Amino acid sequence: MSRDALWRNDPRGLAVRECSGILAPEQPVHESERYDKRAMATPSGPQNVAALAAGFGIGIVWVVFAVTALLSAARGYANGRLDWGIGWGLVGVLLLAAGIAAMVGTWWHQTRVMKDREH
Repeated sequence: MSRDALWRNDPRGLAVRECSGILAPEQPVHESERYDKRAMATPSGPQNVAALAAGFGIGIVWVVFAVTALLSAARGYANGRLDWGIGWGLVGVLLLAAGIAAMVGTWWHQTRVMKDREH
């Protein structure tokens, strides 16, 4: 049985909870003060805009690096430097995959995983 279930099933409101390492008696809560977390959540978008901006910012930087590397690879091929083209082409493809994964992963985590944790 989870700790939250024990608190809800305690009819006297005397369950003990851990608060910063100190044990304190659970304060009884009146029914009118309880709220539904699902009703409080906003389904329209992500809650943590700073995390979303950081994830997309890093993803965009990696995509810019990838485009630069792929352009360098194309110039290397054009100048007859097969080794240059293959090397920077591989770096560009890996950076492009990382940048896209950072943006998709950030979006997925902020819009799907965080909402699942609220319920």
